[in-house]
Amino acid sequence: MKTLLLSIIAISLIIGICIVIIFVVTINPKPNIGITIEGLKDTYNVGEQFRFYVKVNGYGKFCGDPYVAVSTATNPTEIIWSYSGQEFLGMCPSRDIQYTFGTRLISINQTGSYIVSIPFGDKVIRKEFTVISSQQGAFEEKMITLAGDMAWRVCGALGIPCPLNPTFHAKQMGNQSYVVIVEINGKPYTVTLNSTYTCVSPAIYGRPSCYYETSCK
Repeated sequence: MKTLLLSIIAISLIIGICIVIIFVVTINPKPNIGITIEGLKDTYNVGEQFRFYVKVNGYGKFCGDPYVAVSTATNPTEIIWSYSGQEFLGMCPSRDIQYTFGTRLISINQTGSYIVSIPFGDKVIRKEFTVISSQQGAFEEKMITLAGDMAWRVCGALGIPCPLNPTFHAKQMGNQSYVVIVEINGKPYTVTLNSTYTCVSPAIYGRPSCYYETSCK
């Protein structure tokens, strides 16, 4: 009788421990966060505007936006565009994550291979794409003189003083899209702008790489 009672107690303890383990695993699943880059084509034309999306899914500790950078494939330290998001790992409670981050419009004015990089924890998610010369007739390119509000926006994006009536030599890329190259202290900067945004490459230290309708007036 005593042996039977001990057996029942032992079996009950084992069942109880199993229930606790199952409960803990169910309530606190193992962290598993995945990051994917979506909407990025394999090939773009020079000056073509594009954007892509970063999707974060899974379970774990993740708050804020990830850091996203576009660099040349031959030299990852040569950053063409970046978004300095604040990624917080381990500083927020574990949760189910379904998050999508969309970039602003980006354009690259030099042919070559480029890589999108997203550091996350102890790994880096990468995806490569290529910028090629635009096909004949895809963009109508011609040199123009940029003046008025568009010229003011170039000054504002670069953070340089605007003269009374600023003008810049610009390359028109398609319809209402312009590229201006300005040299500051011996370093060339490429300003790409259209009716809604102005972007500077390489980014000037302490200033955003892209603005919406920026003007220094």
